Parts: sequence; structure tokens; C-alpha cells
Amino acid sequence: MDTVDDEHLHRLLADAEPPAPTADVAVLASLAQLNRRVAAQESAQQSARDSAQQSALASGTSTAALPGDELSRRRGRRRLSRGARVGLIALAGTLALSGTAAAAVHAARTGWFGAPGMTENDTTEWLDSSAPDFPDVVESLRPAYVTFAPGTDAASAAAWTVMASRASGGMLQETLVARSYATYGQCSWAAAWLASTPGDAAHTTATDQLAASAEWPVFAATDGGGIVAEMREMASAARAENAPEVERLAELGCSDALLHPHGGDSASPNGATTQP
Repeated sequence: MDTVDDEHLHRLLADAEPPAPTADVAVLASLAQLNRRVAAQESAQQSARDSAQQSALASGTSTAALPGDELSRRRGRRRLSRGARVGLIALAGTLALSGTAAAAVHAARTGWFGAPGMTENDTTEWLDSSAPDFPDVVESLRPAYVTFAPGTDAASAAAWTVMASRASGGMLQETLVARSYATYGQCSWAAAWLASTPGDAAHTTATDQLAASAEWPVFAATDGGGIVAEMREMASAARAENAPEVERLAELGCSDALLHPHGGDSASPNGATTQP
């Protein structure tokens, strides 16, 4: 059977990297196995020392006759072996507790942030959409400047964001949550514009809100090129009462469920054609 030399074990422990914040079952199993091997080795060494001591007593000698360096080395080896074993037990316990805590605290906020200068993300925090508290975090990230058409509100926007994020799976950044709110709000105004009659107060409000939404900061911050320009074109088409163009441009950024929440195949009051 392989044995672990105490001095080698001491070097391994001294050079070991700090434990990761979460435990891995394989790591714990390896630690337990190593601890058993150390214990077995110590037991064998103790038996050998006991036999040597008995032989020494039988021959009229004692451990006092051993050279000082040799006696200290043996005693030091025994203390190191026990200390190493206690260290391994403590380390395994720490890892086990860390793993339990990590499993108990599955939070949406990961503490990871995007790297500066990256084109595919920004420096906001990455969020875990599968965490139980993700809906709470989504609610806290609503941009104050985003508005919603009658019949929709921040709560429905948050629910839609949570559903869409979890359907996509994985991680997303705070900025994407803010943009989801903005997209929901803008699409609600496009839907309200398409469903309203020119000249009505609701239609005028929707026209103004479409123009305002094109300037919402999160759209500018996430514009990969041409998105904000299309939103401004949609606002201009709304002011010109060009319903087919408003619908065409709105469909570029809005899902059918957002743009046509009631479905149907009838013509809207302003001449656009709704589709299921």
C-alpha cells in the first residue's frame, strides 16, 4: 500500500492553494482518503515504535539511549503527523461548510462584473436568472425614466423580463435587465399607437411617448449600430401618421406578443394590419 511521507505531506500542505469558496465532492473524498492513509501510516509507525521500545526494555536499554537528534526527529514526526491529520480534517470541514453555505445561498447577484472595453458586455454585474431572488433583483433595476402604456405597468414588465431571461437560461448583465424594461415599455406604446384612433388623446400620448422612448439612455448605451436611428424613424412615422411604417419598424424590436397583445387579423383604427 502507498504511504505518505510526513515531510512530503508537510510540504504539500504548506504549498497548497487556498480552498475554493465552494466544495467539490471529489475534493472532499480525496481529502478523506488522504486522511485515512495518514492515520494508517501513523498507526503502523506507532506499532513499530512500541515494538522497538519493548525490545529495548527487554535488552536493558531505553529510549533515553537514543541520540538526541534521532529522538527529536521521531517525536517531531509524530507531532507533525497528528497536526497534518487535524489540518486535513479542518480543511475538509471548511470545504463542506462552504459547499453547504453556497448551496443554501443561491443568489442572483454573482459579484462578477463585465470587463471594461469589451464589445459584447459592459461593466455591470452578471446576474444568475435561475436564482430564487432574481425577480426581486429585476424589480430593483427598473429605470425610472421608462414609462408604460395604459394596460401595462412595471410589474408586468418585470414578470416578462424574468420569464424571458429564464427561458434563455444562464447569465445576463444588469444592463440587459434595464433594456428589457425599456423594450417592454416602448413596445407597449407602439401597440397603443397602433390600436388607437388618430386625433384621440391616447393616440397623441402614444405618439409623444414613442418619440421620448427613442432617447431613453439604455437604448443609446446598448446600440450596436442603427438601433436608435430606427427608433427615431418610427417616432417620425408616428408623427406623420404612417401606420404601416410604424408597424414595420416596431416589429424589428418587438415580439408579436408585445406588439399585438390581443391578437387578431383585423385592421387597426389607423390603417395598420394586426396579425396573431
